[in-house]
Amino acid sequence: MHAETGSQGGIRFVTLLLAVVLALGLAWPAAARAGPVGAASPARWLGPLALAAPAKAKAKPAAKPSAREASKAGAAPKTGQLAPRGEQARDEKLYKALTAAWSQFYANKLKDAAATVEPLIASEVEWARVEALHIQARCLHAAGPQYQARAAQTWSRLQAQSTLNANLIRLEVGKALAAMAAKPSAGEAPKGRPADAAATLDAALRRGIPGTCTPEAAIELGRAYVAQKQWDNAKKAFDFAVAYSQSQAKAGKELPGYVYAPFIAEAKEAIAHLKYDRNEGREEFEHAEKLRADKKYAEAGKLYQAVAKKYPESNYAPRSELHLGHCLLGLGEPRQAVQHWQKFISAQPSGPWRGQAYSEIIDLCLQTVFDLDNAVRFAQLAQTSLGPAMSDKSAAASWQAGMFDLQLGLGIVAFIRNDNASAAAAFSRAASAAPKTVKKNFPALIAAAKAGKPLLPAEVSAFGPGAPSGAGSTSGSSQSTIENRQSSIPLALAMGRIYRLAGDEDASRRMFALVSSAKLGRPSPAQLAYARFATGDALDSDKKHAQARDEYVESLKAFPRGSWQDESLFRVARFIQNEADKKFGLPDAKDKPAPDPNSKAEQERLKKLTDASAASIEYWSLLVQHFPKSRHREAALFQAARIFADTRKWPEAAALADKLAAEYPNSKSAPKLLYEVGAALAAIQQWPDAIKIADRLASAYPKEPFAPKLLYEVGSALLKAGNFKDTTDLAEKMIAASPKDPNRAKLFYDIGAVFCEMARDGDPATVEQLWRHAFAAFSRYCTAAPEGPQLGDAHIRKIDIALEGLLDLSLARSAARTATSWASPLRPHTDGGDGNSGRLRYECLLRVALVAFLDGQYEESIRLVQLAGPEPIPDITLGASKTNSIGLHYLLRCIQAKRPVTPQRALHDTTTEKQRLGQQLGDLYLIAMRPDKAEACFRRVLGLGANPATEAYALLQLAIALDRQHRRRPEALTVLHQLRQSRYADTYWGQYGLFRLALFTYNQHQDSREVMPLYKQMFTKYPNHPKAYSALLCYVLDAVDVGDTQALADGATLFLGRYGDSPHAAYIRTLIYSSTPRKE
Repeated sequence: MHAETGSQGGIRFVTLLLAVVLALGLAWPAAARAGPVGAASPARWLGPLALAAPAKAKAKPAAKPSAREASKAGAAPKTGQLAPRGEQARDEKLYKALTAAWSQFYANKLKDAAATVEPLIASEVEWARVEALHIQARCLHAAGPQYQARAAQTWSRLQAQSTLNANLIRLEVGKALAAMAAKPSAGEAPKGRPADAAATLDAALRRGIPGTCTPEAAIELGRAYVAQKQWDNAKKAFDFAVAYSQSQAKAGKELPGYVYAPFIAEAKEAIAHLKYDRNEGREEFEHAEKLRADKKYAEAGKLYQAVAKKYPESNYAPRSELHLGHCLLGLGEPRQAVQHWQKFISAQPSGPWRGQAYSEIIDLCLQTVFDLDNAVRFAQLAQTSLGPAMSDKSAAASWQAGMFDLQLGLGIVAFIRNDNASAAAAFSRAASAAPKTVKKNFPALIAAAKAGKPLLPAEVSAFGPGAPSGAGSTSGSSQSTIENRQSSIPLALAMGRIYRLAGDEDASRRMFALVSSAKLGRPSPAQLAYARFATGDALDSDKKHAQARDEYVESLKAFPRGSWQDESLFRVARFIQNEADKKFGLPDAKDKPAPDPNSKAEQERLKKLTDASAASIEYWSLLVQHFPKSRHREAALFQAARIFADTRKWPEAAALADKLAAEYPNSKSAPKLLYEVGAALAAIQQWPDAIKIADRLASAYPKEPFAPKLLYEVGSALLKAGNFKDTTDLAEKMIAASPKDPNRAKLFYDIGAVFCEMARDGDPATVEQLWRHAFAAFSRYCTAAPEGPQLGDAHIRKIDIALEGLLDLSLARSAARTATSWASPLRPHTDGGDGNSGRLRYECLLRVALVAFLDGQYEESIRLVQLAGPEPIPDITLGASKTNSIGLHYLLRCIQAKRPVTPQRALHDTTTEKQRLGQQLGDLYLIAMRPDKAEACFRRVLGLGANPATEAYALLQLAIALDRQHRRRPEALTVLHQLRQSRYADTYWGQYGLFRLALFTYNQHQDSREVMPLYKQMFTKYPNHPKAYSALLCYVLDAVDVGDTQALADGATLFLGRYGDSPHAAYIRTLIYSSTPRKE
């Protein structure tokens, strides 16, 4: 009852004082984090410690001294009272020394605190001497039980030496500390008598003695409550110590403010330490955790053991047992750690923190001791204990906290034993509990488990559902040891694979290194090869590709036919090609132009790139040869064929490319490869292989744009080589392969164009046949590609061939009908993207109009010419546009007159319809101001072997066509000189040519003397020719121009004699008159 009453009274008193402090408006500081003042170990300075001699004066009753008595006792005057300067300096020094000693004491620096107050014990100032002795007594008491009797002796002497009120309160503090440290009597708690201590301090505080003794007593009262687990009361006591000290420090009436600083700091530390006081073992546990984090495993293990023994009922006991196993691991004792955890689990299989112990045992068995049997056994135990643990409120939270590791371990065990369904379920549960940092790794694990594939290839593993590994046998027989070694290798490989799937590359490589280094026993060739391969896989993931390549090569050497070795071959080959690209490939530079492919530097670079890449062909070929079901087979076929093509090994390239297309009809890479190989074969005129590849591409990938492209390129190459039959066959295949491609018939257009060129430059004996082949090719193009981009030009070419090449009006009439349909103004036109639709339409309509005119359909011809109008070419000059319009105007006048444009004499001279059509066509082109087209027509007539009269007309009109082409005017004179040959002397058109020669010569040279002999020859040699009149008239005019009076007189006389009644006779007479000399 006494302890209880004292406790309650203390609380009421503290609450009352707190109310007073709050009324003063003081601030309450936040608690600082600090640990409690613990008992120090015995120190050397405690031995010779001596107490001050007792004072001779008799002790006075304990009563509050008056100000006068305090002054006699050496007390400092209150604020506002002046003391001698010497005393002020003395008191300031004493205050600071005592304050420093209290700070050292509360910091557990007992030796320093005692040394600090040693000089004050002999002080003549009573209050300083008494407080110094009290500090030394507290240091003795805190030093341990062996010194507490001396501390009590010091307080007894203090009681005899001083009756100061502050000293009386401190004596009560000593009494309370003695009660806290008292040895328990029968039936008492083992921690002293904290209730008695609280009652003593409660009574002392109610006296309200000012000074530092009050916060000191409040702090110890709080600790007495802590010992009784009265946390709220303890907090109030500590809060009071802080608030009281702060209020006294702020007022500064009795003592300097700084003397309260040590008590404020200590009270705040006590408040912060309450969280440890409330949780027994927490402080020691956290200390152990720090030691373990610092890898001081032996020290941490001892502290964990102490926590488990001292606080067996606390939550820190099972956690300490768990971490004690971790300390054993840290000390390199995995088997002892497993034994410790086994003992920990057996005490309470579903108890708190056992889930983590299960996880640690499973983890150790799987990756340290490689004991699959025990891993399976404890996984089953954990699975059995999980339900009861989650139903136990005291254990559920800890099991839930370790759920990620536990489910991961269960999943790994199931996965290794190829129990994929259980593994996937456990991995899913682990993923739901996983930290965010590792959650991303679980989709791959779950997917791998759900895929149902074994974790390891059959060549390296013997695991199976329901079959433990045998690695965990504890038998001492040599047979079990051999089994353990044999089983540990596939277990290590399996763990390495799981780590790899989870993205932990370092752990993965560690597992594989154990196998490669034979630390778990001698692996089989397959196991060694797989470990090297898996190490390379992890290195690849870390972007250490060169090291990975070396591992793959070693794996291939150890066991080249392993079921995984297609991956090794693929990666080594790819690495070689990547390295070649790095060294000799073009850098990614968007702003730089592409290098000139024909430059020497670029050709050297490409050769180096090809040579470096060719080193991979060995690996690609092995992959193709030995792994027909590999997922990389398509890529291997492609790469091998491409390298063979780059190195110009065409038979190998063609064979692999054909195999690729045959095996992978949906391949994305095959069409391009087939195209590249086929185009290369065509370029070197390997026609059979090129045609075979083109056929394969068209049949296997008809929808790929490479198919018609290759057909076209091979066909073009064949066409250039003159192989028209194979070109035609490929052209038909191209149409069949791409029925919707507007360019599907392009090869036929090209065939027609080639035949046209051959016809223009070819042997006259074969010209007509070439023109007919060209006409047939263009006709096939028009039929097969009614929307083709070259359709308009093909129609025009057909009409030109019929009219100019074959001089076949009936064929031209047929071509004009289909061309008219295309050139209809209501029909949308394709132009191949060059904007020439308008120009082509104009050209087409003009030709159709010519055909109609030549066929005698004058009204239709007029309509078509009007429909064509001026040529709509946006980039031509204005003058050219006017020329075309003028030409159409003259042609239209001619058509409207409904008369032939060729003189009847010339038509009468012809002997064949082709000659007749050629002359008419040429004359129409001259009228339409198309001298280039006229030239072609007249040259065609000249090639038909006509009679002299017809040839003379063709030459005369050819000269006119050349003269109207500005740069070719000199050629016109050459042609006219041909007409002076004797072959044409008796023809009308040959004689006409002499006049044209004189006229064109003057027009080009502007030299009258040069042309006068030509005119004279004309009117002298051919006086009856209609052009003799014009020749004689021009001769007279030229004579005037050069001032040749004799020639003028002779010519004028002859002109008047022949043509005296002509319109020019009067003018000639005037010239004669003006040139006759007059007498003066």
